[in-house]
Amino acid sequence: MSYWTHGGKTTTYPWDAAGNRTTAGTATATNDARNRLLDDGASTYTYDSLDRVAKQGTTTFRFDGGSNNLLGDGTTDYSIHWMPTRPNGTSGRG
Repeated sequence: MSYWTHGGKTTTYPWDAAGNRTTAGTATATNDARNRLLDDGASTYTYDSLDRVAKQGTTTFRFDGGSNNLLGDGTTDYSIHWMPTRPNGTSGRG
């Protein structure tokens, strides 16, 4: 997407050669050498050792061990409900 128009106002979205959005209107984004977003003009981002977003601004994210399952975002806790496995290896209810 290179631009978006809403209510008569157009916001442009330029991208760099690596595919990172560089600006959104007047907000400038900053990426590191690994193409991770560090700043989007409104929030800063930090990453954990598994390259998952650990913080966005003051919001801290919690994950389930080494997976990418999000457990919490500072305001909401999440859980994963697994479907039971039948003896024949299929999953489902009923």
